[in-house]
Amino acid sequence: MKALITFTVVAVLLTFSTAASAQVERPSTASINYTGVFTRSTNSSGTINDADGSGGLFADYTYMFKKWAGVEGGYGWTHNSQSYSGSVGTAEVQENMHQVEGAFVYKPAFKRAGVRPYFLTGVAALRSEEH
Repeated sequence: MKALITFTVVAVLLTFSTAASAQVERPSTASINYTGVFTRSTNSSGTINDADGSGGLFADYTYMFKKWAGVEGGYGWTHNSQSYSGSVGTAEVQENMHQVEGAFVYKPAFKRAGVRPYFLTGVAALRSEEH
């Protein structure tokens, strides 16, 4: 379940950050996005996992040092809490999730019907800390 939540957070953050930075043809752009993780409760083998919806922020900066090439970096944070209950009692886990990403941006000299494609290649790291 934790892996699914982590994957969902990463997918949402990367989708919104790249979509926001792709809209602008300026040499330097910055954006701040709100992100959310919305999960359902599950009941399996007598254990109930009740996950809360969580929200967070993602900040992104893109700098195009050439018309066709640039770099992009971002940082995201979200807070998540889950409670588990079963025959032996109840436990709650709260965690902060941090994401850092960096990428090379390539925009080929191709434009059709007002659309200019771009490509990203980069790395991202996700850290989860319970408290």
